[in-house]
Formats: sequence, structure tokens, C-alpha cells
Amino acid sequence: MSNNSNHSYVKEVAERGVRAYRLLRSYDDDACVNLHHGDCVIPPHPVIRNALREVADKMEIWRETKRGGISVELNRYRVGSLMIMPELREAILDDFCKSMPSTFNRTNAVVHIGGGVTQLVAALFNHFRQSNDIILMFAPTYGAFLCAALTVCSTIRLVKPTSNGQITPEHIEKALDECPEAKGIFLINPNNPTGQYFRKEELEKIAHLIIERDLIVITDEVVHKLVLDTNNKFISMASIEVDGKSMFERTITLRSVSKDHGLAALRLGYAIGSEELMNTVRISWFTYATSFNIDDLAQYLAFIALSYTPDEYYKFQQDLLRCHSDIVITFVEDINRRASYEALKAEQVSAGMFQIIDLSGLRGKLYNETILDDDHVLCELLLQDGKNGVGFFPASCGGYDPRDMKLRLTLSSPEQDISLGMKRLDDFVQKVLRFN
Repeated sequence: MSNNSNHSYVKEVAERGVRAYRLLRSYDDDACVNLHHGDCVIPPHPVIRNALREVADKMEIWRETKRGGISVELNRYRVGSLMIMPELREAILDDFCKSMPSTFNRTNAVVHIGGGVTQLVAALFNHFRQSNDIILMFAPTYGAFLCAALTVCSTIRLVKPTSNGQITPEHIEKALDECPEAKGIFLINPNNPTGQYFRKEELEKIAHLIIERDLIVITDEVVHKLVLDTNNKFISMASIEVDGKSMFERTITLRSVSKDHGLAALRLGYAIGSEELMNTVRISWFTYATSFNIDDLAQYLAFIALSYTPDEYYKFQQDLLRCHSDIVITFVEDINRRASYEALKAEQVSAGMFQIIDLSGLRGKLYNETILDDDHVLCELLLQDGKNGVGFFPASCGGYDPRDMKLRLTLSSPEQDISLGMKRLDDFVQKVLRFN
């Protein structure tokens, strides 16, 4: 794919995402079941809520001043220094070390924080734009990262998805062969939206490619605590060693407290890497220029979340997500049974908060004189179905072909919303089949 055609592909995917968000927002009311959001499956753990209450009691938010009358000023909790709080840095590294070999030397690790992982991604893309380096991304992906790339005019290459949406070492090798000038690759592990995550042998194959070609890896591990497959634990790319060489030296790991701690509103993400690598990418330059710094209140709550959230909290989330995925699959099976053919497809999710529902079995059919041949059209029709509206997210916003007719559902939605939303999808499918 040429540079121009790839840029057009990236722009098209990003614009579809923006258009979908605007459409879904316009139907975001009580009558429509919202299954498109990305919120946490359960509220933050009580240790975080208790910490917030304690801090709130000590905060001076409003202050009255008398200057020719009474006015009210809003004071920030504190404008933090241009550095990460030492306590948060240690908490981040404590958590990161759980993914690393026992021989890992944390003194060589550098941590940068930013306004969520998306801001850190924009900072990295900005660096690679300035150095004229190409980074390969692989669809399906998270659409906001593409918007970040376009905002800073980055020269990323978005590799189109495989037929089953799985990213494999062979797929990565082929993309690198077709773009030998690439400086590195960007992986979402576990993937958003598919939930795919790499097993150890796959990571080792990818690591061989990276080391042989002298590349780097940026890996988004935002939902690494939400792995649902009990037979295969999550493994971080930074922990891999091949031929005596550690991938930590070549990996920038991105994480946050947004999804697995229910603290997306804090807008706090962090990047971890070796001192040598992190000093070259100048993340702090970009975050300083765009948000100045993450305030101490957000940093303190992130410190509490990473330090004191018990493992039972993550297990409860995992169990709930598995249960919700089972509900979706049961509905899909029932719909297909009534349709007497495979109208829909859905598979058990391995990790993360999202489920892909494949409606390609309806492609080409009519609904109210509209041909079903595009996931955005399908999404809009489901929203417009009167008081039976339901909001899904078009999967083409992550790089799938719109004609694949895939929709993304958020498994962290309340169980009653998932059941009602799937019932409304069932009703829609039955209407389509009656029309045809």
C-alpha cells in the first residue's frame, strides 16, 4: 500500500469513528439501550472511594475573596511539579514487576505519565513524525489512536486486518517485509476490540523479528488485568527474552488505571521503558506542552488504586465479563436457531471488555427499502428502530471493512442492558428476515 493510499485508509477509519460517536451521542437517551460505551464493568474499589473522601475533606476548592465585593475563585487541589509523584512511580513499577522476570532491574526503568494512554500515544507519534520514522499499526485497532496520529501528522502505517481479525507473527512479518523502512510496531495486547492477546510462543516469534531487524515495540496493555481465559495467563512483551536478549530494552509499555480500576475520568496513563529508549522519545516534552502535568489528586488516586486494590476485585470483573459474554453468545445461538441459518456469529471473548458480533449473514438483505451492506448503516437502523433502539459501535471504526457487517458491544454494560439490547437486536433480525 502506498503512502497516499495508507493515509487515506487511516483517515477514512478515523473519520468513521468520529461519525459513529456523533451518531451514537444523538441517540444517547433513556429510550435507547447503550451498548457502545467503554466504561468499567463495576465501580472503583472502596479503597479508592474512601481515599477520595479523605482527600476531599482536606481540599480547599472554593475560596471567597473581598475585592470591591465578594467573588468566588476555583483553586486546583495542587499544581503538581513537572515530575511524577515518587509514590506513584514506585506503585507503577511494583505492579509492572509482577509481569517481569524475577531478575528484572527496576532501577533502569523510566516512567512517564500523561493524560490517558491516548495522549502518550500522540506524544510518541509526534516524536516519530519529527524523526521521519514509520511505525506499523495493525487493524483492528482503537480508533482514538488513529485520530491522535492524524492530529500530529504522524507517518504511521495501518495494516489491514486478516480475514478473521487475528494478528499473528506471520502477519506482522509480512507487513515488515512490505515496509522494510519501518522503525517499529505498535501492538494492542490484549486487543481492542477483539480481545485477542498473544501467547508466550507468539511473543517470542515477534521478538525474534524485532531483534533481527533492530526495531522497537510500543505495546498498549490497558486491559492486561482483564484476561478471561483461565488456561492462558497474560504475558507482557517487555518480559520476553530470546537468545539472551531482553525485549524490555526495545519495548515501551503503555498502561493506565482507566479500565481495570474504573478510573477513566482521572485521565491518567503511563509509559514504562528503559532509560536509554525513553530518553530518545521525549514524551514529557509533548505532555508538558499539551496538558502541563497530571495534577496531584489524580496521581494520588492512581497510587491508591495500584497499591491497594485486591486481586479479588479483578477476578470479580473477569467473572462478570465472562457471564456477559455467555449471555451474548446464547442470544446469538437462539437467533440463528429461529433463522434456521447462521445469520449472526460471536465467539467467546479471551480478554478485555468488548465483544464483536458478526452480522454478515444479513448482508444484501433489505430493511425498510435499505440494503444492509455497511456496518454504519446497520448501526443507524438499529438506533432508529423507535422505542426499541439499541446502540452498538461499528467495527469498521477500528479498521474492519464496513461490508464485514461487524458491530462492537461493550461487555461492561449492566447485565439487564445487555439482555434488553440483545433482545432488541433479535427483534430487528426477525423483522429483516420477514422483509426478505
